[in-house]
Amino acid sequence: MTGARRMRAILLGSDPRLARMLGYWAATGVLYLICAILMLVQMRIGTADQESAMRLIGVGLAGIAAFAVLVRASPLLGLGATQLAVPQSLFAIACNIAAYAVTGPLRGGWLMFLLVVMVFCTFALRPRHAMLLCGCALAMLGGTMFWLANVDPAGHPPVVEAMHFTFAACSLVSVTLLTGELSKLRSRLKRQKEDLLAAMATIRQLATLDELTSLANRRHMHEVL
Repeated sequence: MTGARRMRAILLGSDPRLARMLGYWAATGVLYLICAILMLVQMRIGTADQESAMRLIGVGLAGIAAFAVLVRASPLLGLGATQLAVPQSLFAIACNIAAYAVTGPLRGGWLMFLLVVMVFCTFALRPRHAMLLCGCALAMLGGTMFWLANVDPAGHPPVVEAMHFTFAACSLVSVTLLTGELSKLRSRLKRQKEDLLAAMATIRQLATLDELTSLANRRHMHEVL
């Protein structure tokens, strides 16, 4: 085994499902890095509170590292994809809402990342669980906006926060429903593929084995030869 393959086996493991989960984690890790860079830019132009933003960046990077360890060790810990998807989703939602709370005039842009989080969730969760997670996200977001409007009405006008919440609620619910339907379609296609493979295996068995004696017939002997 070459050095590159050995390193790949150490990082990704030999299980294709584990490698796929780590690939999803890598994609979310890239998004977290982009968010951290955007937060630094907002700090530089003065639209984000520096102390709160730096604390949030540290929490986000620490969370990414922790989930990477959990995903890699999931076979040993007996954790499934769904069990890891829920806490990762809640963590991502909390980070996005915290970023919304500390970035002032540009806070509306962070609501777009909530849509990305919900899309990732629907690929790992059942539609019902995704809707429950969407409800939790809206509850957290609504509570944060209500608190901001009461603590700092000048910087967070109640009317503006209400409009932001309305836009976010419509978008999150719509995306969750649409991606949930796509998830159902993907599951249906997967079952149909499995049924087709099973039917092909049965047809092949009937074509190569004698029905009475279960011995290989002439067709199978020709294939062997």
